[in-house]
Amino acid sequence: MENDLQNVLREDDRSFVVAALQALWRERVAAFMVAEGIAKSRGLCPLDSAEFGIEDTRNMLLRFGAQPPFF
Repeated sequence: MENDLQNVLREDDRSFVVAALQALWRERVAAFMVAEGIAKSRGLCPLDSAEFGIEDTRNMLLRFGAQPPFF
């Protein structure tokens, strides 16, 4: 399933979508890290990153032939 959307859009549109997905990934990772820190400080159970959609965003990036950015 990787790269299956790579040729669906024109290059400039693809670049825009990839940049938007990378920004979304960064925001979701940041939100997860904050929430996880709060949960740990309160002695709560670890959070499930799936609830933040991090993997979903990563999978979409892979489908466009891109990678999540370095945080």
